[in-house]
Amino acid sequence: RSVEIARAGGIPSLRFSANVASGYSGRDEVIVGEPIVGAPSVAGFTESGELVYTPNYTFNTATKSFDQQLKDNVNYSASWTLSIPLFNNMSTRTQARQARIRYEQARLRQSDQEQQLQLVVQRAIADQRAAYRQFQAAVNAYEASSESVRYANERFEQGAVTALELSTAKANLNRSNADMITARYSYLLALKSLEILQGLPLTL
Repeated sequence: RSVEIARAGGIPSLRFSANVASGYSGRDEVIVGEPIVGAPSVAGFTESGELVYTPNYTFNTATKSFDQQLKDNVNYSASWTLSIPLFNNMSTRTQARQARIRYEQARLRQSDQEQQLQLVVQRAIADQRAAYRQFQAAVNAYEASSESVRYANERFEQGAVTALELSTAKANLNRSNADMITARYSYLLALKSLEILQGLPLTL
């Protein structure tokens, strides 16, 4: 989008404008009524020496009304303006080139982030699978230890094993149980971490 905006700076533009105006003046007067004829005044002489008179007229005036002046003084104007960006063409090209570079940089950053996320998810999947295999091995070891304790108890009742051997079998069972619990929680932690990366809701 920024690249398109930058390129638009080099496109010619055509603008149209129109204006209507009027005005009012207290000196804009009109003649009111009939002219008043005054005493004639001497304007000159004829070749025979006779006087030449000219009549004198006076007029009563009044300021033209506001509404009438607005109607009489109204004027209209309109214009077209064509702008051709000749001198800023180099600047427009530079801005478009910079916008394109910023776009490519943003695209590369997004691609890098997506690749990093993909690597993190793949690592989380591998950790979850390894934790599950370790948990299964711990379960198998616990079951084997339980069977060993059961067998040792039977042999102890028959007098075939000593109390120390029975105690050792029970200690191995307790250790196997602790390892199984640890492996179980490690697996659950790896599983929930993977679900979070996949955008799944966190549930316990």
